[in-house]
Amino acid sequence: MDLSASLQAVEAEIDGEYRSNPLLLQPRAQAVWALLSSVEEWSIAPFVSGKMRSVHDHGSGVDNQINVLKYTLHWITKGCATSGKLVQAYEPTRYKAASELIKLAQQYRAFTAVFEYWHQSELQLELDGNRLVTRHSFSTDVEYEAYNILMRNRGEQKPPSEADHLYEMIDSAVRVDRNRFELRVTPRLVITVMKTFEQHFLERFTLPEEWQFSRYTMRDFRTVYLTMFTLSALQSRARVVAIQSGCPNFGIADAVLVTAKRDLVQRVARYSGVDAAIVRAIFDDLEYGGARQRTPDPALQPLIPLESEKYGISPTLWLHAAPERNLCVLLNRIPEERDIYSRLVDQKEALMRRRLSAVAAAAGYRVASGRIPGRDDLGDVDMALVSDVDRECILLELKWFITPAEIREIRDRREELLKGISQLRRLSDAFRRKCPQLLSMLQLPSDSNASTAVVSKEWIGDSVLQRQDTPVVMEHHLIAKLSSSQSLGEVVSWLTTKAYLPKRGNDFEVEMGIATVGKWSTEWYHIRGLIDHVFLPI
Repeated sequence: MDLSASLQAVEAEIDGEYRSNPLLLQPRAQAVWALLSSVEEWSIAPFVSGKMRSVHDHGSGVDNQINVLKYTLHWITKGCATSGKLVQAYEPTRYKAASELIKLAQQYRAFTAVFEYWHQSELQLELDGNRLVTRHSFSTDVEYEAYNILMRNRGEQKPPSEADHLYEMIDSAVRVDRNRFELRVTPRLVITVMKTFEQHFLERFTLPEEWQFSRYTMRDFRTVYLTMFTLSALQSRARVVAIQSGCPNFGIADAVLVTAKRDLVQRVARYSGVDAAIVRAIFDDLEYGGARQRTPDPALQPLIPLESEKYGISPTLWLHAAPERNLCVLLNRIPEERDIYSRLVDQKEALMRRRLSAVAAAAGYRVASGRIPGRDDLGDVDMALVSDVDRECILLELKWFITPAEIREIRDRREELLKGISQLRRLSDAFRRKCPQLLSMLQLPSDSNASTAVVSKEWIGDSVLQRQDTPVVMEHHLIAKLSSSQSLGEVVSWLTTKAYLPKRGNDFEVEMGIATVGKWSTEWYHIRGLIDHVFLPI
């Protein structure tokens, strides 16, 4: 066999390693419940041990748990029989098998990265016995990737002052009976918690609530998701109280909220005020393996079916998700919704422009955008920030796309950013040549200075972009810098020197590790945050 055929055979062998795990012998509902319960063990560990994780350790840990659940649920769905009755109880052999399957998925994830990059010809791969040897530059040019990771972890907001009273209400409603616990949930309790945390929760959303999809609006989705977020928070809090009350096996029997599908629709409709038919439509899309799209993913579809008429609600999936981003990904995978979403997406750039314009105006800067009269060859100016006092200008390209979650999506997003960089180079060259039409459009004298930057909502690219001169920065980071700076020149210096990027050895470190699946091993890298605070250098 040639090298390519040999590597494909190795890939197939690694893909099938999960089949030897004993959890595959369990009924599907039982295996899924065990997996979700195992995820909750990771989430509850700091409350049990008293050792809280740092902002970045917690953020990367949650991401890892949710990402590997994609693999384990796929394996279980593929390999387990559907018959059998669900038993919610701690059983050591099953608990160990679920934990080992998650550990296998964590190792397997490194191999998926290696093979996907190899298939895209972005790294070289060789065989040395049972070792896969990779040749790449990913672990050396990592500042952009580290930026994406660190900036995503924005920390936990302090709960409102009313929360202390709420905790007393919740804690008093928890009952422990032998190895089970129960929270007596009332409409009044749920609605009170929802109202208290609504503003806190809605900061996760930036798109207009009036956006209308084929079966529901963004407002409907937000309200239903807030209700599910609240039910998950209540279940998680109740478990902590139960453990503190001495519930055996750390309350694992009720770590996952198991509920009948019909009952959940009715409860969410009652608590949220959203019509039950709309709740059902939203649940259809949020159900793992739902009929309207063919690539199940628990991050996008956190309603996990157990038995035919029951859901398993994993609080971790609901409490630590990016609901708006995940909905956008989901809508793009549903044929009936894709065209509607595409028509709405053009409004995103206008939203970014309004936010940046408001901050620029408050700082005393002028804003310009649009066509350059008589120079269609130059394209449009997405946005320019102008300081007439300093005769300084920053030409901006605005990019708001769905953050890539998989390696195959990275190339497309990278191309979007490179298009923005290319457009800014055209404008920068025209400015340097004192293009009269561009200067007139910007209302600037010929002795003015201009710099450039791409502003992206959530992702600034990877190591390929590291070699580009044009800075790429996140929107909320640029807003913070504009708000805190004394002059536009200060912002220009911050951008052109790329002072916004994290520093290796100070803000983050690259750790190399050996991943092992079956008899095969490979070396891969991991970015670890070194700071115990929110990363926002301004």
